[in-house]
This record gives sequence, C-alpha cells and structure tokens, in this order.
Amino acid sequence: MITTQALAAFFFGALAALSLIIGAVLGVVWRPPQHAVAGLMAFGAGALLSALAFDLILTAHAKAGFSSVAVGGLIGGLSFVVLNAALNTRGGFLRKPATTARYLRARKREEAEALLTQLSQVALLRALPPEEVQAIVPHVETKAYDEGAYIFEQGDEGDALYLIDEGGIDLFVRPPAPGSRAGRAERPAAGDALTSGDRIARLGPGDAFGEMALLTGEPRSATAVAATRVLLWRIPKDDFDELVAVSPALAAAVGQLLARNLEATSVRLAVAGDEAQRWQDIARRYVQSHTPPPTPTEVRAAARQHASAAPLAIFLGTLLDGISESFVIGIGVIGGLADNLAFLISVFLSNLPEALSSAIGMRVQGIAGRRIVGMWGLLVILSGVGAFLGHALLAQAPIGLVAAVEAFAAGAILTMVAETMLPEAYEQGGRLSGIATLLGFLAAFFVKTLGEGQ
Repeated sequence: MITTQALAAFFFGALAALSLIIGAVLGVVWRPPQHAVAGLMAFGAGALLSALAFDLILTAHAKAGFSSVAVGGLIGGLSFVVLNAALNTRGGFLRKPATTARYLRARKREEAEALLTQLSQVALLRALPPEEVQAIVPHVETKAYDEGAYIFEQGDEGDALYLIDEGGIDLFVRPPAPGSRAGRAERPAAGDALTSGDRIARLGPGDAFGEMALLTGEPRSATAVAATRVLLWRIPKDDFDELVAVSPALAAAVGQLLARNLEATSVRLAVAGDEAQRWQDIARRYVQSHTPPPTPTEVRAAARQHASAAPLAIFLGTLLDGISESFVIGIGVIGGLADNLAFLISVFLSNLPEALSSAIGMRVQGIAGRRIVGMWGLLVILSGVGAFLGHALLAQAPIGLVAAVEAFAAGAILTMVAETMLPEAYEQGGRLSGIATLLGFLAAFFVKTLGEGQ
C-alpha cells in the first residue's frame, strides 16, 4: 500500500532534483562565465559536505556507532569508484568537462608510460635527459602491419626509427651484387623473393630497429618484414632532427655516436639494464606530473570513438551521481521534513551547477539540446522514484540497517563530490573554488541550525 509519506518522499526527491532541469536548460541556451559555473559547483559541493557531516554521518553514528559508519561508508565509496570507472570506459567521462580532461589525461599518461618502456631500450634515446622525453611522445606514430608486409626494404631511404609494441619482425640482408656501389647491396627488383638464408635476425616486443636512420639518413642496410601481425611505434627522422635542434644533450649524443662510427645496433653505447631502468623511472615520474591536458581535437575524437555508447553512459553516470542522494531523501522523510530540510536544500543547490556544467559539456560533444533536457527530465523522475524506494524499503527496517544504508550513501556521495564536483570546480575556477566551497558549507550548516531552532 502506498502511504502518504511514501508519496511525500517521491515529491521531495523530485523537488530536490528539479534543479537538474533548470541547470540543463540554462546550459543548452546560455554559456555563463566559467568562473560563475565553478563558483556554483564549489558552493554546491560545500553544501553537500556539510549535509553529509551533520545530517548523515552523525545520524548514522548515533544509531549504530563508528564501525557501522566506517564499513558502510567504505563500501559506498568503493562501489561508486568501481561503477564510475566502468561507465567511464563506455564514455561516461564525457558528462563533465573536468572529468573528460582528467580521463583523457590519464589515458595519455598511460600511453606515454608504455612508450617509455620501449624508448629506454634504445641507447641513442637514453642520451636524451629524462625530463625532456615528453617532447618525443607527440611525435611517435602508431603503425600496424599484417603478417608478411614489408616495413621497409634494403636500399630505401632511412627516414625513421621503429619500436616494436606487439608481434615480431624479420630482418633480411642480401649479399652485395657484383659491381654495386661501395659494395652495398642494391634494392632488390620487384618480386625478387627473400629466402630464409637472407634472414639475419628476428626481433620482438621491446626491440628497436632503424636507429642509424636517425643518425645518418643513409639508405636502409636491411629489409624489415612483419613475421606476424605487428604493431609498431615510429619516430620520423624529421621530427627527431627538430628535437636534436632544441636539445643540446641529444645533439651531443648524436655527435658522439657519429664520431665513433657506430654500427646499426649501437652496441658500443649500450649501458647496463639497471641504468636503462633508472632512466625509465625518472622519465615516468616527469611524464606523470607534466602530461598536457587534452586538446579540443582529442576531446572530439574521444566523443566520436564513444558516439554510440556515450549518451547512455553519460545518463547512467549522472544517475549514479544522484541516486544515493535521492535514496537518503526518502529515508529522511521517515523522521520528518524538518530533520531532512538542510540535506534537501543542499542537494537542490548542488544539482543546479552540476547539470549546468554537464549540459555545456554535452553540447560541445554535439548532443542535441532537446535530448539533453529530456535526459535530465527523466533523471528528475528517477530521483523521485529513488526517494520513494528509500522510504518504502526502510520505513519499517531495523535502525541498524537504516544506519548502514545512510553510511553507504554518505560514502558514495562523498566519493562523488571528491571525484567529480570539486575537481570540476577547481579546474574551471581555481582559487575561487576554495572560498565558494566554504560558503556552501556554512550556508548548509546555517540551515541546519535553523531547523534545530538554534
């Protein structure tokens, strides 16, 4: 049987989420100043933090003690992290500009760190100071070849260094033809098949080949053929030459290599494996702290990559952000509206800038305004349903279970604030976000004291 209190829970859950539609409509038709959105976001986050501390954590602690609060909070926080990460892989990170930037920056950092493992194996590149390795990363191209494909042929122009990421390649060398220039083998005629007797090496993941092309640009002294399907990283000689021009350390290393007349493998400059590992560790630490933010082109590329799944992932991600809040509102109706007023107002205040910022970001991704408003409108209804269920399921539940659910919700909400709202506010507003968060906290606390008649 649906009670009056259950209907009231639905009403107040939807009312607290109504600011989602307001924010979505504003984000579709208006582009407010960035600092204004950041200030509102930080204010809402501060209000939520205050409500968490005084309306959820203290209440749950009074009902069940610290252990239940700690366990419930940790499970709630971990649940949010796992579900949010799963949605992000499907495009959910696109729901806010800051989450988009953070996700894509982390992906760029992972790709750069994987590349560093390969770069550290090349003696020539280890001559580049680790703190300058970031300059190489944007110039590295990814190339895929099917089994049997020619990567380059003996006699071709030496125009790049290659690093093997996956698969393997065979190197073949033909004996010099009688009367060939300087005894060098000429490029074979088309259709002239290679034989196993011509093969001099098989290289696999982590190996590099073509280094001498970066030093001299002379024709290739061997033919490289994909032994399996292979994925390579390629550094063009022109880009490498630009790095040499701006890096005195790398230029000096190149000069030393040329002076020593090293052969293609650069074995005389090879150093111990532990030195390569130290170079890799230093370079990785530098990349971790200096990875540039994604460019608008990279953001649009990510949106295209997730075009089919992103709208649903964005919707589910936003629902994940707010479902715990609506559930708590439903629980709060059990104790009376006055006890829940501060939390309800805090949720309303936090929803407005969150929807505003997300709608702006979704418009940038090319999602139609009508669709955005429709998604947020559905979220308002689902928030009401969440509050209804929170009341219906827990109205007669033992007090310990209610406390555990409140702690779970508090952990999920706090993790959400830390992962999405505060980074978003700081990304767009800088130092302003700290004061705005404090003001939001104090405002919610003031409403709390009014509700207690103090």
